[in-house]
Amino acid sequence: MFARFLGRATHDSMREVETEWGRPLPADFVAQLKSRLEVAFAAELKAVPHLESALDALDRPVCVASSGTPEKIATSLRLTELGARFAARIFSATEVARGN
Repeated sequence: MFARFLGRATHDSMREVETEWGRPLPADFVAQLKSRLEVAFAAELKAVPHLESALDALDRPVCVASSGTPEKIATSLRLTELGARFAARIFSATEVARGN
């Protein structure tokens, strides 16, 4: 699943699966996916070891640029306690015309 769908837009992945299976996914698929992802993140998401010291060693500001939704990015940064480090330098593909 990771090799096939990681980093791709959810709607593109869903369309591919529906085509392959020859039927639509359940109407609440996205809601189920989000719910399960939130549970998994809360239980398991951690910052990469030594990430903060690596960021501290950089001599310029850095940003977060993600294909995730602003809500998913905010949740990830909150759970990893990195949100304050990036403040207003957080960008989602949903905020640009051709993000996905």
